[in-house]
Amino acid sequence: MRIFAPYMIRVSGVMIDDGSILIIKQKTLGREWYLPGGTLEAGETLAECVEREVFEETGFTVKAKKLISVADTDCKDPPLVHILFAVEKVSGSIKDASLIKDKNPITEIRLVDIGELSDYGFSDKFIETLKNSFKDAPSYAGRDPLFDFEV
Repeated sequence: MRIFAPYMIRVSGVMIDDGSILIIKQKTLGREWYLPGGTLEAGETLAECVEREVFEETGFTVKAKKLISVADTDCKDPPLVHILFAVEKVSGSIKDASLIKDKNPITEIRLVDIGELSDYGFSDKFIETLKNSFKDAPSYAGRDPLFDFEV
């Protein structure tokens, strides 16, 4: 008999502001730089989750605009469903990372030029898709996610 594990839902946001993308430094599984995001809480919509997480982790108020990708990740227990949204900046500025309370501390927040993302560990495939405004991004990425930097 097969036992089905519950899934954890993680939502991340891609905020592009004047040719730069918002990223956070948070050491996890050997990587350091990620898109802001986190776990869906009970009673939240996916859009509410990404908007809350981006604000909590960076200081920017954002509005969820477009679903980019859904991917399965089986490197965690329970398995993870990762949902990626394009978000639009409404207001705010980068907050002091030392003020952010997270079980995995965020040590830095940056807006970096899209052309420099490979220096931060983001895949060439992600960068190309980002440069093309996610036109070629699959709506369901399966277990071979387009965004191989997220867990």
